[in-house]
Amino acid sequence: MTTVFFIALVVMFVSSILISLRAKKRGKGISVFLAKPLLSEAEQVVYWRLIEAFSGEKIVLAQVAFSSFIDAQGGSKSENFTKFALARHKVADFVICNKDFSIYAIVEIVGSTYTVIRDAGKDLIAEEAGLKTYSFNVESLPSATEIKEKII
Repeated sequence: MTTVFFIALVVMFVSSILISLRAKKRGKGISVFLAKPLLSEAEQVVYWRLIEAFSGEKIVLAQVAFSSFIDAQGGSKSENFTKFALARHKVADFVICNKDFSIYAIVEIVGSTYTVIRDAGKDLIAEEAGLKTYSFNVESLPSATEIKEKII
């Protein structure tokens, strides 16, 4: 019983030191992890418009890793790995699914030249996989009605 008590005491002591060090690091500008919203303001607007547009008909998922829905097949193991590596770190802003979670469409929010170029790579990967991607400009976000008209 004394051994368990001693171990618990050591764990508490080490934990308090680590918490203290973490607090000091924050004060001295040393990098720490911080939580942030999953979606930007523009993405939140589009998310709720997608929900409104497809309410009850489709499932809307946000920030979905391509590795969740893209695979590479047909080549050698090395070729498939290399091909998959092109997609695995990409993230779709939104994936609209049918009720069986098959993918209906991918939606991207673009705003700068950089995002247009970056998203072009995602579009090519999705197209090769037989998926349709729709892009909306952050400067002129469509209404729920406009979204539904464009995507259906």
